[in-house]
Amino acid sequence: MLLGGASQANYIATQTILNQGDEVLVPEPMYVYYSGWSYLGGAKCINFPIYEDDDFLINPIDLEKYITPKTKAIIITSPHNPIGQVYTKDCLQKVAKLAQKYNFYVISDDIYNRIFFDNVNYYNIASFDGMKERTLIIGSLSKTYAMDGWRVGYLIAPKEIISGAIKIHQHTLTCINTFVQYGEKVALTDSQECVERMVTEFNRRRLLILSYLDKMDIPYVRPKGAFYVFPNIKQFGLSSEEFCGFLLKEARVAVVPGNAFGQAGEGYIRIAFTVPYEVIEEGMERFKKVVGKLK
Repeated sequence: MLLGGASQANYIATQTILNQGDEVLVPEPMYVYYSGWSYLGGAKCINFPIYEDDDFLINPIDLEKYITPKTKAIIITSPHNPIGQVYTKDCLQKVAKLAQKYNFYVISDDIYNRIFFDNVNYYNIASFDGMKERTLIIGSLSKTYAMDGWRVGYLIAPKEIISGAIKIHQHTLTCINTFVQYGEKVALTDSQECVERMVTEFNRRRLLILSYLDKMDIPYVRPKGAFYVFPNIKQFGLSSEEFCGFLLKEARVAVVPGNAFGQAGEGYIRIAFTVPYEVIEEGMERFKKVVGKLK
């Protein structure tokens, strides 16, 4: 089902399956809009923390503690924003077993699903036995093909869910405009060399940031996908907002405080490597220069 970007796809998905009083599980840190979409669907967003000690993977024992008879769905993002983690096969299989045991949906937000590093293996939870009929896949061309301004995304879901989603879609956005649909066709069917070049360049930028963090002895879980690094800044004794304010004032470097992604993100910052290599290098040099003042 073709939609106006992943944001609309997420909105349509939640509006279609949620009812008043439902609960939606989301691992935290999380993309900031998930709670809002749940709320608009009449549901309550139940955030549960994922931890650096677990490599920011979902711990099924912890997850099960948050499941109730009201649980309608879980939203997962792999590769993850803001962390860049890619969920392992074992992790997803355990989530799948819980979804089947307690009969809830999985909304799989897959907008970074072509951006991987370190030869990591990627799995979609819908590929596991018994999961195709309970998985809603969110997709977008914004990240993979740099078509963010064109606003084109999609929703893949079981037939009965798509039937309901179409009714909501028709009352929010009639259709994607014609030239965007032609552009999408070319992006998906033409050579994918542009994607490979882009991922190679993203990796070069990623390794540059990691090398600077290593020099500064700032710990992080190595990102396996997307275009973010989520380093731990707790050693500096500042909140994530205070640290970001310090960087902005002292180094003119803008990063995002971890608590923007939920309270489980406190003590971390998100660094994006979407700008040119030379800009990142200059920014990380400034970062390194001023961070010594905190030590």
